[in-house]
Amino acid sequence: MPGGAARTGVVPPGGLGLLGLVRHAAEVERSWFQVVGNGERVRAHWPGKSHGTYAEFDATGADPDEAFTSWHTACARSRALVAAATSLARTPTGATGHSPGATSSPT
Repeated sequence: MPGGAARTGVVPPGGLGLLGLVRHAAEVERSWFQVVGNGERVRAHWPGKSHGTYAEFDATGADPDEAFTSWHTACARSRALVAAATSLARTPTGATGHSPGATSSPT
């Protein structure tokens, strides 16, 4: 799909498009595995205009190559973290509010 078509909103009236979803997938991958799962302090790829907001869904003028590269990089980092983990049941303090060494309960 050409970059211009990927930027076009496909879900009215919000304008959500495929490129916005790719950018969102990159942010979710990065935040869950690096921030929540590994306790890293990393900045959002596409921060919003005000603190605590995000702009990944707004793909106006976005670069498809940058979005896909960010997503692929985040996925590769996630795979490396999972491969190096001794247990996936323990998470450091992160966005979930778990305390260090807290065991997540199965759902």
